[in-house]
Amino acid sequence: MNESEFTRVVRLRADVHRGRAPNDATSCHGTGEYARARPVDHHALFNHHQRRLRQVIREYAKPGVVVFALHAEKGIAGHLWLEATAKLRAGTIGRHQNVDLHLADDEELSLRHLLLLVRRSAGALRLRVSDLATPSGFHAEEGGVLRAVTADGTLVLRAASYSLLVVPTGSTPPWDPDAADPWLTLPPRVAVPEARAPSRHRPRARQTEVTAVRGLVDAGPGPDRLLEPGELVQGHLVITTAGGEQKLAISERALQRGIIIGRYTRCAGDTSLMPDNVSRVHAVAIAVDGEVHIVDAGSTNGVLIGREEVKCASIETGATCSLGGTLVRWEPHLSSPPRAETRGPGIHR
Repeated sequence: MNESEFTRVVRLRADVHRGRAPNDATSCHGTGEYARARPVDHHALFNHHQRRLRQVIREYAKPGVVVFALHAEKGIAGHLWLEATAKLRAGTIGRHQNVDLHLADDEELSLRHLLLLVRRSAGALRLRVSDLATPSGFHAEEGGVLRAVTADGTLVLRAASYSLLVVPTGSTPPWDPDAADPWLTLPPRVAVPEARAPSRHRPRARQTEVTAVRGLVDAGPGPDRLLEPGELVQGHLVITTAGGEQKLAISERALQRGIIIGRYTRCAGDTSLMPDNVSRVHAVAIAVDGEVHIVDAGSTNGVLIGREEVKCASIETGATCSLGGTLVRWEPHLSSPPRAETRGPGIHR
């Protein structure tokens, strides 16, 4: 395959190698550890490396997104590029050897920490960064813990001690490298309410609209409730293992945030039923534009639909995905779904 056919490109710092990172290497610190984390100076890091970043961006002529990981001591730790097309693309970030952007220098980063989704719709870029139910989440540019963020352009985030710069590709890099302070020439990042629909006519051509889902560190790791009292059941995620079948009732809210599937306690359902060939954080089922997708989160044994191994693919109704032999399928409600009972638990089987 020649480079023009690539839809995903990953490059790491020259001295970084993907070593073995077994499941028992997962490290979860208490909330106090995160409270003492050193702040990241996005401004200084960007200005120091911006000319090299600009060179990298120019290597990608196709519309897409490149996410750079910058570190105060290690410099540019690596980058991940995803092409933006009508088909949803996905990438993962963390310490595990199987994630796309493998960052090995900070144990405060979970093995599988962030999910990046990219799509081009109606000529506009749409990107989303989601936390994989980690203890620490990730952080907004101005501070504050996030669980998810969506944007339509340049974005600045922090994960552990890394500054993450997300920049669109396919056009001129969006800053002035010769300015006295190049950081100040980046497109403004403007927060918009979560409930607001994306604007068709942006008030400023180079402005990035950012929608954030806030989180709390002291909430600890773990999945959101899949069905809150009073929410409609959007469908069921059916997980079949040798130990039995789980039928999880899912709300639209949970499906849009993403349902994490695996053996770890931060995943949905009864994780004690999951066999060892399922990774601790194996896959994510998530709705994008009304279509449910399954995304490999950097698992050891992959995700298969039929005999095809997939990184990110839509799940047709009734289609079965295999996660290391564990079967997963999505069953949407085809008629008006019932409301969840107010006294019931958030997970129904």
